[in-house]
Amino acid sequence: MIALLVPAALHGQSTEDRLREQLVHQPLYLRGFWMGFALEFDATGKPMGRDLPQPGPLTLSGIDVSDISIHGKKLMLEAQRVALVAGKDGRLERRGLLSTTLMFGTMQKEYRAKEIVKIVVHADATGSFDAALKAIFANGLADLALSVPPYWRCYASGYFRDGAGGADAQQAVSGCLDRADGLDPSTGDDSAPDILTEPQVHTTREAAELHVAGEAEVHLVVRPDATPTGFQIVRPIGAGLDEFILQALSECRFRPAKRNGTAVASGLAFSMQYQ
Repeated sequence: MIALLVPAALHGQSTEDRLREQLVHQPLYLRGFWMGFALEFDATGKPMGRDLPQPGPLTLSGIDVSDISIHGKKLMLEAQRVALVAGKDGRLERRGLLSTTLMFGTMQKEYRAKEIVKIVVHADATGSFDAALKAIFANGLADLALSVPPYWRCYASGYFRDGAGGADAQQAVSGCLDRADGLDPSTGDDSAPDILTEPQVHTTREAAELHVAGEAEVHLVVRPDATPTGFQIVRPIGAGLDEFILQALSECRFRPAKRNGTAVASGLAFSMQYQ
């Protein structure tokens, strides 16, 4: 986490040197998942400015700070936007994003550069940036786990712990899910829930940029009235796609499970393959 006290090893350093030690090239994430390329925060860490930023997908919230400078009571950060993309083991990995600009001339060609974000942070009355930085940034996935949206809760419980992965992480996710008990679809009276319409999911610019491919899995609960609830990401794909999947599923039609011929709430696993 971002320290609020100056470590003994950093005594004697200037405030700028100390903040550079804490922020530059650290695995940071925006707690509010703010989108945009120019962000400004007050001394409490709340967004400010004429056009307030909007929150986006968790997997597009990564930040890699490359440089900092202090101008009076303002801390200026230059950073690259970082995406999270699922690896073969299902764990999310940091991947830097590039922006593409079409250059016109005698021939057309694309110029690719890092996707840069400018961040301004205001100091409090004492001149400290610590409270704002703690509110703005999570340092590492274990810290980010405290801020995840509800539909990331189960995945974070398994994979956002330090050193988490493999069968233990999968078991933690599985144990967190809301499942139905007592259904036996092999009998004539019990039946599992089903999805009746195909979700319409589109890719994101970031996913296309990073050539994201793989399988995403979501768990949800179908209520007796056939409406979906309790969405949980079980295996993410990353680069902003997972929230698109949840949105598409929320607009689908479902058939509820039945126990002894009566509609009941029941869990449903949904998977989608991206090429």
